[in-house]
Amino acid sequence: MATVSVRYIVHDVDDAIAFYTRHLGFTEVMHPAPAFAMLSRGDLRLVLSAPGGGPGGPLAGHTLQCVAALVSQSALIASIILGVAETIVLTMFGASWAPAISFALLLGVLAVRPQGLLGR
Repeated sequence: MATVSVRYIVHDVDDAIAFYTRHLGFTEVMHPAPAFAMLSRGDLRLVLSAPGGGPGGPLAGHTLQCVAALVSQSALIASIILGVAETIVLTMFGASWAPAISFALLLGVLAVRPQGLLGR
């Protein structure tokens, strides 16, 4: 079975580590910073981070929010369509076809609607 990772945002990483290790049988894999830790139990990996913390540092989440706010609706819809198409291609034809189909889909949309999906 593949390892599954779950991320929890917790107010106190040290208290969460104590709870999961003592009561639920997790083992601490790493705790490189006060706001970030990784625990494991079998095929389950638990990633704990404080709000604004994590391996990217305190500004990583804010940077992502700023970038997401700048993305247009058209680009957001296009990325969802592309992600769904890649998933379908991966399951039906395998990983070697995914980049080719994605590229063909992008070229097809540009040929039909060069102004974008929601362009006027």
